[in-house]
Amino acid sequence: MSYDASNRKQVREREKELKIVENNRLAYTRRIMSDAAGRKWMHDILVRCHIWQTAFAATQPDTTAFRLGEQNLGLQYSADVMLPLHKNTF
Repeated sequence: MSYDASNRKQVREREKELKIVENNRLAYTRRIMSDAAGRKWMHDILVRCHIWQTAFAATQPDTTAFRLGEQNLGLQYSADVMLPLHKNTF
């Protein structure tokens, strides 16, 4: 079956599916962050993604682009870690 964005029923079903996926992702993040080893693992990932550094590499645009990709992923992980703190769900 193909997706029809003009079909309100299909849109609602897809929204429900995406909400479940998002809730599962946040539940996994909460599980990882629930113990010290998980928090250390996440911190190590965020450090490797350079989220607390500049991604700019003078005279090396390819390196800058690569680091920006890493940083983007790290910022997404960071947002997942921080989001529950703002919702008071930890």
